[in-house]
Amino acid sequence: MTSALLSSIEQFTAEAPARLNDSPTPKLDPLLDILHDRRVMDLSDLDPAWVIPNLIVPSTVQILPDVAELEKRLRRGTLKVKFGIDPTGADVHLGHAVPIFLASRLQRLGSAIDFVIGDVTARIGDPSGRNESRPPLTKEEIDNNLSTYTHQLAPVFDFEIATLHKNSEWLDDVRLDEILSILARVPVSRLLQREDFRNRLSSGAGLTMAELMYSVVMALDSVALMSDLEIGGVDQLLNMRMCRTVMEAVGQTAEIILTTPLIEGTDGSGNKMSKSLGNYVPLSAPANEIVGKLMSIPDRLLAPYFSSVTELTAPEIAILTSASVPPKAAKELLAVDVAAALRGKEAALTALDEFRMQFGSRSYRLLKDLPEIDLIQSTPASLIEVLQNAMGDVSRSHLRRLTDQSAIRVVFEGEEGERHRVVVTPSILDAPVSGLLAIVSSDMQTDDQIFLRVGSKLVFRLVTHE
Repeated sequence: MTSALLSSIEQFTAEAPARLNDSPTPKLDPLLDILHDRRVMDLSDLDPAWVIPNLIVPSTVQILPDVAELEKRLRRGTLKVKFGIDPTGADVHLGHAVPIFLASRLQRLGSAIDFVIGDVTARIGDPSGRNESRPPLTKEEIDNNLSTYTHQLAPVFDFEIATLHKNSEWLDDVRLDEILSILARVPVSRLLQREDFRNRLSSGAGLTMAELMYSVVMALDSVALMSDLEIGGVDQLLNMRMCRTVMEAVGQTAEIILTTPLIEGTDGSGNKMSKSLGNYVPLSAPANEIVGKLMSIPDRLLAPYFSSVTELTAPEIAILTSASVPPKAAKELLAVDVAAALRGKEAALTALDEFRMQFGSRSYRLLKDLPEIDLIQSTPASLIEVLQNAMGDVSRSHLRRLTDQSAIRVVFEGEEGERHRVVVTPSILDAPVSGLLAIVSSDMQTDDQIFLRVGSKLVFRLVTHE
């Protein structure tokens, strides 16, 4: 094993428990420096027998055909690793970046990364998991999405030493007879084994021939590049299996598949991270938003997040998620590590200090510049409408989940910092604000100030008088 990585693991293992138990505010700078060095560390002299169980398996869901074949190819030398994206949207979130963290690790292990921009396949739209056809994108829309995509990923992936391709480079020149020759080797029954296709057909929803052929067209990328290995989210498994099938059909050695997990969203509802659900961490967000969103995750998500978006090894993660480390401290380390990777160390630590000041303060009264909600002026709107207006890009379903988890509360705070709380129920959430105003008026003591806490991330000062 490379002495640098061994030393890094030994140092982290020795220091982390004591530093993270340094109450009340652990000093994370030294641990953050260790993890920062890991993200750029040359790993090319590591033994594949150690690499696979320690640096690859913990970050993957499947390795196909098997670990033995992966080790065999790693021992051969430089691998051609394919990672492809269809730029169907301009915004990238942390869930999208999970395969990129693994690609960066493979890059530092000595692999050559072929980063494929699916400017042709994006015109079809990946049908995986969809219940309807995706509207076709124009070339201008694809170029616009692409212009921001690599910029957002640049802090966590070195594009300077990767090779970028647009798949139009080879797909624009594919002849009909070549396509027909490949299709003759792919049974229709194989394509219709997909559960998402079967569901759409049984429900009467449309399924176009272009969508049916999507995985075959995607496979031509692997053929053109003669890929040794492909990385993608676990939702891409069926598409990547087709890549293996088509490579074998044209006489090439089938690529190895590494699938990465679809991480759960920050709200802990069980749904995958998704912009539409509001439970995501944007890669373009400022450091304080990244820290705030990651500090809001439930404790049970610490281990999968550490495995997916940091450079920590399994034994180190076991320490961080054990009873010897306070979950809040482990979560702070996760938050500043990701924020530092995306926005820089200084911005990450400043954001953590601000978070601690806001949510670790004994008194909400001491917090400056809290956003306000005027209950008098908000009548007759419902509380859910008022919160949507105050919070911006947040869905009703997200607010309802927080309410179901008793995570929206009215906080009454006296002059000495004493507090009592009233949980906002679903009926209060959907009722006119006048109902909440009535509750506040009946519970309020003479010297109370009133606040509304939404989840673990946001506190509003409530205005209850003219």
